[in-house]
Amino acid sequence: MVCTVEEHLLHMRPEEVRVMLRPLVRGDTTCQRRNERGRNGQPCIVLASFSGLQPPSDLVRDWRFATPVKILWGSYSERWVPADTKGRRYFLDRAYLHLYRRARREDVNEKEILALHCDPNEPDEPEEHRGLKHARYKRGPHIHVSTAEQPMPHSHIALNLGELPEVVKSFEKLSGAISSAIQMLTDQVIALYQSTEGSSV
Repeated sequence: MVCTVEEHLLHMRPEEVRVMLRPLVRGDTTCQRRNERGRNGQPCIVLASFSGLQPPSDLVRDWRFATPVKILWGSYSERWVPADTKGRRYFLDRAYLHLYRRARREDVNEKEILALHCDPNEPDEPEEHRGLKHARYKRGPHIHVSTAEQPMPHSHIALNLGELPEVVKSFEKLSGAISSAIQMLTDQVIALYQSTEGSSV
């Protein structure tokens, strides 16, 4: 497993997430740590962010934070899975950031426009996987263009492929790569929306 940390360090991770997301957030955001069940019912720790003091629902997938553009909202979550039977070390299973377009906060008809994902412990595909080679592109930070024509939204556009072994060598290095990708989204997505008349706050 790569990107493992001691369990007690995950108590500090919510504040680190808040700082990491700051370029992408309007106002302030809260990051909560929750004990949940992941794949196959295995215990995991989930960290997720939202605007306000209370989460909007019990379902982490519904949590959103405000961006500097009033019609764009974001979500961010990390899932950590025990790396040992005693739960002393955890590995990062996934870190997912999504940007959504919606007219107002209460709008249920939002549309995902872009995703920044990272699955550092993605296993290699089995031989019968129709020849698709996704794993090496998924392990580091990668972009999904959600609004593109099918099947393009399923492409994994890797941001750090040339230095992937170094990026996933430690969680600190991977966190730095995710932070750089968030800054890129701020400069190349949020700033473009802000420059479009009528879309900025």
